[in-house]
Amino acid sequence: MKVDKELCAWETKNVSLKRLDGDRVRLNRTYGLLEHQALGGSPYPTFISGETIKEANVLVSRLERGLNKLESVSLNDFDAAVLVDVGENVRRIHASMNYLYNPKEVAKIANLLSVIYGNGAYTQLQAMLKGVIHSRVLHRASADDFARTWIQREPEFESVRAALLGQLEKYKELVQKICVDTGLLEDKLEYDLALSPPLFGFSFWDDTTRLAAMNPKLFSQDGNVSATALNHFNHEIIGHNLNFRFSRNMPRGLLPDEQGYLTQIQGVLGEGVALYTMDFALGWMKRNRNLFKGKFNDPERIPGAEELYISRKLWQIVYDVLAFHDTENEDNTNYRREHRPKLVFAELTGNPRFFRDFYLFDDRTFSETLADLQYVMGRIQTKNIVSALRKEIDFRKPKNRTAAMKMLLQGFWTSPQAKKMFVTGPLLARMKAAGEIV
Repeated sequence: MKVDKELCAWETKNVSLKRLDGDRVRLNRTYGLLEHQALGGSPYPTFISGETIKEANVLVSRLERGLNKLESVSLNDFDAAVLVDVGENVRRIHASMNYLYNPKEVAKIANLLSVIYGNGAYTQLQAMLKGVIHSRVLHRASADDFARTWIQREPEFESVRAALLGQLEKYKELVQKICVDTGLLEDKLEYDLALSPPLFGFSFWDDTTRLAAMNPKLFSQDGNVSATALNHFNHEIIGHNLNFRFSRNMPRGLLPDEQGYLTQIQGVLGEGVALYTMDFALGWMKRNRNLFKGKFNDPERIPGAEELYISRKLWQIVYDVLAFHDTENEDNTNYRREHRPKLVFAELTGNPRFFRDFYLFDDRTFSETLADLQYVMGRIQTKNIVSALRKEIDFRKPKNRTAAMKMLLQGFWTSPQAKKMFVTGPLLARMKAAGEIV
């Protein structure tokens, strides 16, 4: 198909940059191995190898030397974007290594968040939390969610799961229709569908097995098409699936790589783009609102549900960050370690329950916090890239909105600056030349 073969094939021309791009893949895989060691699995959850840490640090040093040499080299527009992306990738890994594995480093969570998500991310998260406390949109969305739970059976019952399995093919057909009707894709999408495992709690895309596993709590148990469920299908199938597909002819560091896929590297923009696909498909859902029956299945409720989804992650994230921050204090007594973050959170929100009701929040690993941050910060970064695209093309025209979606799905980028350089530079020129933009 045209969008795969003609518009999505890119390669770096500079030989030294190609070598660096290969080294950053090795760095990501080595750091991924460290994550695997740290998180482990039952019955022995944690093992961290000093040799793996050493290997990662050697790769960081080699990449930093190579990046310095290329700073003064003239590059074409695509290579220049890749160079920025490699540099950002290395900085994030280096900062994460220092924070988690370097005993000589004076570790500050605020500094690490600034490296990964941009200057001021630590205070930005707290400001975002204060901003959602009095949101009428979130109040209404949570009221809908509360009311909906009372008319549904527990979806983990085997009888309920069995009934929901019969709905999967219907959603698969609707996602295909969205792709065809919007001009995003012409050929049939091939993948398997399943409900996510019992008590798993979320949907996911596994590109290795080409499986979309959907959270059973999203579906309407009366058999009607759920706008919320379809929106999450869009996220997994149009977002993650097509991001993999549209990136298969990119340089190594921008290719799909399961072993080297990290939440603080490719995951931020990866989730940001997948969230944007939900916005992209919402127009089609509103134009076809006759498909959705029942109060809680109205597409008009989707933006509020999405805000609620993000804000729920935000509350736990801010608590996690406060807990990490508290480990930096010299007076690190048991009282401070266990109680202080909850007290600060209660002061931040103006709600004493967060201190008095001791178990409202989970105590989580650093990796779990990063996994949620990729949604919150990726959404912001992707919206900024879309804003830059809006200055270049007329989003009032449906064909241009589809072209923008195709552009955002290309490559597993780390740096929002690099991706912006790519989509508003060489990719935009190619899309215009191909008649994809009017």
